[in-house]
Amino acid sequence: MKLKVTKQVVKIILCLSVIIGCADSDEIPTLTVGEDFTNTNIRVISIDTLEVRLSTMKFDSIITSNSQRLLFGRYEDEDFGNVKASAYFELTSDNFFIDDEATLDSVGLVLNYDNYFFNDTTQTITINVHKLLDRIDSEDGNLYNTSEFDYEPTALASFSFIPEPSRDSLYVSLPFQFGQDIFQGIQNNEIDDVESLAQILKGITIQPSDLDNGSIVGFDIAESYVKLYYTVPDELEDDDEELELIINQFSANTYFNNIQSDVSNLPLQLIDDQENILPSTESSNFSYLQAGIGYVTRIEFPSIKKLNEIPGTGTILNATLEIKPNNSSYSDIKTISDFLDLYVINQNNDITFQIANSVGLVSASLVRENEEFGDIIYSVPVLEFVDNKFLEQPETEDALILLPPEFNSTVNSLKFNDAFNDDFKAKLFLTYAILNEE
Repeated sequence: MKLKVTKQVVKIILCLSVIIGCADSDEIPTLTVGEDFTNTNIRVISIDTLEVRLSTMKFDSIITSNSQRLLFGRYEDEDFGNVKASAYFELTSDNFFIDDEATLDSVGLVLNYDNYFFNDTTQTITINVHKLLDRIDSEDGNLYNTSEFDYEPTALASFSFIPEPSRDSLYVSLPFQFGQDIFQGIQNNEIDDVESLAQILKGITIQPSDLDNGSIVGFDIAESYVKLYYTVPDELEDDDEELELIINQFSANTYFNNIQSDVSNLPLQLIDDQENILPSTESSNFSYLQAGIGYVTRIEFPSIKKLNEIPGTGTILNATLEIKPNNSSYSDIKTISDFLDLYVINQNNDITFQIANSVGLVSASLVRENEEFGDIIYSVPVLEFVDNKFLEQPETEDALILLPPEFNSTVNSLKFNDAFNDDFKAKLFLTYAILNEE
């Protein structure tokens, strides 16, 4: 009788004994199980010679209107080009009342840091505050890293500063007349809700200078606002008051981040459509990942079916991919994620689902055991995907991708060594059980 080999059967057998060999199939040691159980031989082998194929693709767009962070800044990178982030937002208030006797003192834009940064924060960057010419809206209910709205060419205000992400906030003084128009409108009851405010102020965008080469920083949406400082006269002592125009989080699609890059004369410029890929063999044996912009590494195991060439009936017990972020792509100012989420994409490079197992969602984990020598890698549990590819009929062209948890609200980037890189080769480690019938 032919015994069907399953993981459950093998686990029962391996409770008795396990032998693992690291060799070609002709040299695989054999474990003979007692005849009273199955009258079979079970062999368990380790395989690390199957092909790992890496390439780079780019999503056409990423939704950025569901983030709780404003991104701002610009930097230049030898792999990812000129990277720029600018924020767009609509304002409202929970208090449209100002005393009739009050007088405006000053107005400013307050942007509270949220501790996020990427690249060199010791360099000066310039923030340009512009009024939008049109209200922010969306045809499909979302706003993307590629969305743009026209704004007045002349900035309301410009301010050069050195970012301090670990500190409280950045303050940008705005023109008095800009504040006075809003102040008097509220005072005269001409502005009493978000719609009437939008008649005077459709929204604001903060734009970096095209000459900046520093960093991109994050600001907390809930703690960023335009603040009006005013005085209410009193018989004894004047009262200093404030009114905040906060970023409108109560309506859909009222803020987003535009994130773009110029990759002219770089390998990444060859990717001009989501369905196109750049093989790592055509980009110096590297593949790429960049949040915010949309570059991701596509991972395939094209030779997995070769397991069928091993005599006997087999099953995959474990599968782990080891992939190394190149040392040049991360540092103290280019932080690296401890975990990357694992997704499956189809032949059109659309995400189909996130990988999960019986425990929960599956993630790649950063292994830092030899970090002082630059030997950090991601260990990626890929059993569910590899097992499916081994068994599927007919074969499909889906693949794996790795995404950082905040893919839509950061610009973190990495490049990975492929299977042909001289430094560290991406490698798939399989544990494979074979049942030989006698």
